[in-house]
Amino acid sequence: MIRIIFWFAVLAAVTFGATWMADQPGTMNITWLGYNIEVHIGIAFLAIAILFLSIWIIWGIIKWVLGRPTALGGFFSRRRLRKGHDALSKGLIAIGAGDEHGARQYAKIAAKILPNEPLAKLLEAQSAKAEGDTARVKQVYKQMTKDPETRLLGLRGLFNEARAEKDIDAARDIAREALRENAGAAWASGAMLVSYASEKDWPAVLATLENQRKSGLIDAAREKILKAAVLTAQAMEAEDSDIPAAIDLASRAHKLDPSLVPAAVIAGRALGATGSMRKASRILEKTWKLSPHPEIAEVYAHLRPGDSVEDRLQRMHDLVRTFHGGEEGGIAIATAAIEARKWKQAREALKPYTLEQPRTRVCTLMAEIETGEFADKGRTREWMARAVRAKRDPAWTADGYVSSIWLPVSPITGELAAFSWKVPVEGLGYTEQGTEEEIISDFASQPTPANEEAKQIEVVVGEPESAASNEEPVEVIDLEPEKVVEKTDTANPEAKAKEKPEVVAEKPEPAKTEPIKLSEADPAEKPHQPDDPGPRKKNGANNKAGWFN
Repeated sequence: MIRIIFWFAVLAAVTFGATWMADQPGTMNITWLGYNIEVHIGIAFLAIAILFLSIWIIWGIIKWVLGRPTALGGFFSRRRLRKGHDALSKGLIAIGAGDEHGARQYAKIAAKILPNEPLAKLLEAQSAKAEGDTARVKQVYKQMTKDPETRLLGLRGLFNEARAEKDIDAARDIAREALRENAGAAWASGAMLVSYASEKDWPAVLATLENQRKSGLIDAAREKILKAAVLTAQAMEAEDSDIPAAIDLASRAHKLDPSLVPAAVIAGRALGATGSMRKASRILEKTWKLSPHPEIAEVYAHLRPGDSVEDRLQRMHDLVRTFHGGEEGGIAIATAAIEARKWKQAREALKPYTLEQPRTRVCTLMAEIETGEFADKGRTREWMARAVRAKRDPAWTADGYVSSIWLPVSPITGELAAFSWKVPVEGLGYTEQGTEEEIISDFASQPTPANEEAKQIEVVVGEPESAASNEEPVEVIDLEPEKVVEKTDTANPEAKAKEKPEVVAEKPEPAKTEPIKLSEADPAEKPHQPDDPGPRKKNGANNKAGWFN
């Protein structure tokens, strides 16, 4: 547009000048070689313009003739480059289509025509890799590392080859060299992060995370999650040997990621061991509200040593009433109620989760309730059979691997903070729970209060012959009238007349009775444990129960 306006202005100026000169009278006298020439001023200027135009055209023709060899060479060069780029494009398409032979042919053409083209070298390496020529692949990538433009690409190729050969040391060295070339190389930084994490070099992991955030590879939110996982891993290692360090690390991790269950569990357990009950409770309650988990309930229930089972049950009620927890809250209350032998409360806590497809833990707890409350073997076996076929409970899962405890690094991919509390995918990292008989046998062999009471009941109502004592069996008087039932033998009718009718006592329906109470001499009947400090105190200000006042 600007060029059009420019040439339009030039044309207007020339037209204006020519018109002006035509309107001005005057002549021009030229004396040359004894001749005197007199011409009009407009004709003189027109002749000068024609002269300059002729000179410009002649110079253009001379320049075109002199430049023909170069122009001819440029034509062939452009055609050659076009052929090389065409071979490069077709070779990449052949690689994607799986045409190994075609890719090799196009790679040779591209490498011959475009020896300094990075894509030509990459095509050569990819075609060699498709053919399985590992030596040729490494050779091409090493050549690429000598060129500053392709050095990082060559290092990436060598890194992938070393990782494919499981040469961990070589892969680590290549990634470290790539980071020196470019600190923002995501693949190299990720590889070093995995390497440091697998070696449990947590300070190096934290430094790498800091570099990744500064380079823009991860945002601040992701950095907090990963740092929390690293600090939790350090707290796990320090918990058994250095309680103050474990408290500091776990508390910092909890601040970065309040939903991280292991950090809250370690902090609560360590703070409880040192007597900081209030702080431990706040940490556990905050995490329970975000991520209800059975480990949090376990630590919270046993936070204060010496509490009775009734106090622990009340604490679980307070936790669930204030911070809810869904199914995990019901299971936590039921577990504490079973320990306190409060069967009705345990049953009520699990009732909402037994109506439709209960999970394995719910079925197992219901079986324990049936055993402890009524010693009903039939109902116990029914619930344990349902536990075998029930939906799986949530577990720590990462990349299809199921772990019984939280791990900071995935053993499959080496990814940091990969484990999450969720229902595992069926068939991945799944351990068979066993047959129905095995589960019931394992359940019966556990030394739980419910099973101990069931054993005592069996001794009372069992057959006299099986009792290991010399006492005479006690005669049981049946107050219900006997009913006479005649057994007939259809095969031998004559034997029927000789035989006397057999008297079979019809057993009465079992009456609903209260749970059997143990004797006063049994320590389990006492309301508090020997080291129990007593029931919770009442606050004089508002007359409300408090755990730590």
